[in-house]
Amino acid sequence: QIDLPKSTTCILTVSDLNGRIVYQDNQARLNSGRYVYPIKADLSSGAYFVTLAFDNDYKTLKVVKL
Repeated sequence: QIDLPKSTTCILTVSDLNGRIVYQDNQARLNSGRYVYPIKADLSSGAYFVTLAFDNDYKTLKVVKL
């Protein structure tokens, strides 16, 4: 989930622990507001880094798929 204070273009990237990109989604322009960002990828069980880049900022989370 992400709260966008203003309209922006977002890029979602999922990387494995070795830094390889296993999924990327370039979203169109999103208006300000709260979004739940679905990851539409068939990922194996394991740990991943999920990065959401927008404007000149980004947020990265480490997630584990069971």
